[in-house]
Amino acid sequence: MSGVMVRQENGMVSVETALGMGSLIAVTLCALAPLVGWLYVTDAGHSAREIAREYALHGQDQVAVMIEHVQSDGSEVHVEREGEYVRVTVSKKLPHMLSWIGVDLSRSQLAMVEPRG
Repeated sequence: MSGVMVRQENGMVSVETALGMGSLIAVTLCALAPLVGWLYVTDAGHSAREIAREYALHGQDQVAVMIEHVQSDGSEVHVEREGEYVRVTVSKKLPHMLSWIGVDLSRSQLAMVEPRG
């Protein structure tokens, strides 16, 4: 097959990849956003459970250090005494890259206060 000219199109794959990369990154970030939210809710639930357990066993004075530790990362902690029960709610803000969603993630834990006598 002499005499046939083969045309080479160098760089064509690179341009197609570059044009499709933005949408691929956007779809990947949208797919990972719920995972980040789930991790934050799980962390808030763990913190609420530990504070409620400590409050139930040792009273309000003993949980001040735990509350300060949880609040140090920007979370909000609300402790409500409801008769024989204590309800602890921990709210976490999403990371800065997801703050445009405009939601705070929170979890509550209810524990029965141990009688002191």
